[in-house]
Amino acid sequence: MFKLFEKIKQSRIALVEWSKAIFGNSKTKLQVLQAELEDLSLQNNANNAQRISTLKSEINTILHHDDLFWRQRSRSIWLPAGDKNTKFFHQRESQRRRKNHIPGLQDTDGGWYTLDEQIAHVAEQYFKELFTTTNPTDMGSVLYVMDRCVTPHMNNALLQRYTPDEVKWALFQMHPSKSLGPDGNVVSRILPKVLANRLKTILPTIISEAQSAFIPNRLITDNTTVAYELLHRMQNKRNGKVGQMAGEA
Repeated sequence: MFKLFEKIKQSRIALVEWSKAIFGNSKTKLQVLQAELEDLSLQNNANNAQRISTLKSEINTILHHDDLFWRQRSRSIWLPAGDKNTKFFHQRESQRRRKNHIPGLQDTDGGWYTLDEQIAHVAEQYFKELFTTTNPTDMGSVLYVMDRCVTPHMNNALLQRYTPDEVKWALFQMHPSKSLGPDGNVVSRILPKVLANRLKTILPTIISEAQSAFIPNRLITDNTTVAYELLHRMQNKRNGKVGQMAGEA
């Protein structure tokens, strides 16, 4: 894990240096180009037409890159970058920072903690207690009546060591505008994707066709919609001798 974080850190440093070398200070460069464009426009000289066209193209490129930068920072990947979007992206980024900020956490004893180390400890203890087993007994009688869906062959495939190709595939499934940070978030995203990619190979054989969850293009809320439609049908069918169902209160 340490090696992964170090590689992400070194990649971030390299990308920052690359950005400085290629783009530099875009705000200063934009001001210089706009000043030159204004000066040439005031001269009203036909010989400056080519230079004016070049300046406009460079200014548009800088503005487009600026829009893309703030679009990525704001995580608004659903909105295409374009003119007059920068203000929205600034506001979106500020809103995202406020929303993601955790001022403090309260533990089970009622204590309030605000330091980063304390917040991490409270969160860790909460989930540790939540997912710690209570050591139930006599689980065999419960499992005995359940049909076995996962075969030994499937189980053996799931228990195989993960390969670099699987990790790479999961990483490249992430959105290209999502930046990676050395804070563990990228790891927490890759691991579920790697697990999900393996589970996808056996899910069609262990999930019922009537099940709405874990099925592509279906939602668990579809069950609520179906139940509502059935009740609506029953309430509106007042006439006729041919029934469709029987209900007992």
